[in-house]
Amino acid sequence: MNRRANQNKALLGLLALSGLTGCLSGGYSADERSRLVAMEADGKALSASADALEERLMGSQAALEMWSELGRRHQSVSAMACNNQTAHWQSMLHSVARAEPGERLQPLASADRLGRRDLPRLPRMAQASGQAKHW
Repeated sequence: MNRRANQNKALLGLLALSGLTGCLSGGYSADERSRLVAMEADGKALSASADALEERLMGSQAALEMWSELGRRHQSVSAMACNNQTAHWQSMLHSVARAEPGERLQPLASADRLGRRDLPRLPRMAQASGQAKHW
């Protein structure tokens, strides 16, 4: 058993010595160093690409939330407009129902209308050249 322990110690010493010589020998060869530099550059490019993708996704998520909120607001406004229109329609029906048969309902509001003959006259040159504007 003593011999076995000595063999294990020798093997352990040999492994330690080979590990130390590998660490003290300067590290990586030129080819290994160039591959390591290339892998680090690829890692940085991949990280930048992932950051850009994350930024785009966050922007898309914000836009989706904004459109969802606008949709909710539109539904709310549409519901209020429908309620208002329903109340207005019921009021109109009530007014028509209480009117006497054949009676014409008087409008609640009126506006003066200008006829074509009431517009100011333009000189014939302006009419002929097409410079006349009709409002």
